[in-house]
Amino acid sequence: MGNQIFENLKKFVNLASLKEHASHVYEFDNVVVIEKKDGKWGVMSNKGDEIVPFGKYDLIEPFFMGLARVKIGNVAVGNSKNYGKYRWGIINLSGEEVIPVEYTELWQFHLKQKTKIQMAKDSKYEWLDLYEIAPFPYNLQTDVHGRIIDAEYYDQLREDYRTDDISDAFDGDPEAYWNID
Repeated sequence: MGNQIFENLKKFVNLASLKEHASHVYEFDNVVVIEKKDGKWGVMSNKGDEIVPFGKYDLIEPFFMGLARVKIGNVAVGNSKNYGKYRWGIINLSGEEVIPVEYTELWQFHLKQKTKIQMAKDSKYEWLDLYEIAPFPYNLQTDVHGRIIDAEYYDQLREDYRTDDISDAFDGDPEAYWNID
């Protein structure tokens, strides 16, 4: 006994025809986020298998790094009278909630392709690094040349220094230099 909506949508595995019956269709790897014309959101595989049933969330944003921001509460965000009437969370490509849908604020990350976002629950703010919750291989961090780097090296790149460069400079290595701009 499958979800009838997904059974009906299997005939639309061809995305071109699916788009004729949906308001929004966002593709990412092997999954498709769909908003049907009736405003119900769901996620299915590119083969037509159900991942997130339509109507479970009132909004599912496009995936980025194998993650999608979801919302429960069918009210407009940004209107102060609606504050607190909705909650945010994050799902992975399998439809599992990796951040539970209980946050009053959760920064959008797919449009700006941010990897560090802020979230709040009951006016208590905290930072979230998407690399910590992203599924493999989206959690691999690379340098500008596409080489995989470890977390310590990544943090140093963000600060624009390497500890071994600093050590070399302090050890008097004539090949080492320190650019203080």
